Amino acid sequence: MAATLVQSPSIHFDSTESIKMLDPSELYRPEIKKMEDFRQYSEDKDDPIQLRVRETYLKMHTSQTVDFVKSKINEWTKFDKANMTVMKALETLNCLVDESDPDVDIPNIVHAFQTAERIREAHPDLDWFHLTGLIHDLGKIMALHGEPQWAVVGDTFPVGCAFADSIVYRNTSFDDNPDLHNPKFNTKFGIYSEHCGLENVMMSWGHDEYMYRVLKHNKSKLPEEALYMIRFHSFYPWHLNGDYSYLTDNKDNDMLKWVKEFNKFDLYSKSHEVPDIETLMPYYQSLIDKYVPGVLECLKNLLFSTVKTLYKIQLGNRFLIMNIMKRVEEEMGRFPEGSKNHNFFKQLLKNLEPNFLRESVRKELNESHANLSGSIHKTLRFLLQSL
Repeated sequence: MAATLVQSPSIHFDSTESIKMLDPSELYRPEIKKMEDFRQYSEDKDDPIQLRVRETYLKMHTSQTVDFVKSKINEWTKFDKANMTVMKALETLNCLVDESDPDVDIPNIVHAFQTAERIREAHPDLDWFHLTGLIHDLGKIMALHGEPQWAVVGDTFPVGCAFADSIVYRNTSFDDNPDLHNPKFNTKFGIYSEHCGLENVMMSWGHDEYMYRVLKHNKSKLPEEALYMIRFHSFYPWHLNGDYSYLTDNKDNDMLKWVKEFNKFDLYSKSHEVPDIETLMPYYQSLIDKYVPGVLECLKNLLFSTVKTLYKIQLGNRFLIMNIMKRVEEEMGRFPEGSKNHNFFKQLLKNLEPNFLRESVRKELNESHANLSGSIHKTLRFLLQSL
């Protein structure tokens, strides 16, 4: 059963509408680059890619503060912005080009499959590693749902302590960051203690942290090594430059070799050949089903909030609720009694029953309301079929 992930609730859904798959081979031919040519950041105003990258980091380094990160953790860890499978989310990344990356100007889905396939070639027996390569940037879907790219992409760094010299554009982009001038946050250790461990450090907000928290919250079956790769793969000041070692603990030091191993494929796959995405999808869907199975919390919340909305706008007539309940019962019957998915639908059914009784005494809605109710029923049906 495909897992679900990250889409803001929207007003209209069309279950017949599918996301068109871009054929990157028709548009993008990554150039062959030498290793030393990667991660080149400059102030060249005549280079449009460098200018885009520079502006993204300037906004990031001005706005990523302790307070900002706390607000984003609070906003995004409600896990209520979802309604698509992992594969659908990957397909959606067709239209996302990372504005912080000087090495590529291609959709993120191409990079995802490039990374996964290179890992698969080097580590054929580690299927969890293949999947990690595929989904490591999936948190970037936040950029397609309201977040500016400077709060999604780019290198990450700790907030709440001094900014290391190895951070990209360190000397020219932090001047207007309030934490730089706050004595509580601008010392070497700041709000942390020596060797407290990265698990206790607040990182700048972005796709790494969001995807890590989604996987942890939903109890994915990926090993700890995979979660470290996802959470810290953009933390270049640490795994590439060796900074912030005074904050790391023994676990971080043990995991560093995995993050470095992952980085070889994440970074240097960007000039590799364009993969045949359609052909590869069945294999990676099997890995999604194996390691990220079931119903993710974010979809549960969306379903419950959708049902609540029906009642708030008084479109929850008894026939609509009865049809929804019937559909929920059918879905519940697909899973063994006592299983996580069975219990989820059982709880949803319990939430619906009292509302059905309450709505059963309402007068029939007029024809226009009935048509709108049918549209909402279609929305619920689409949501349930997405599981």
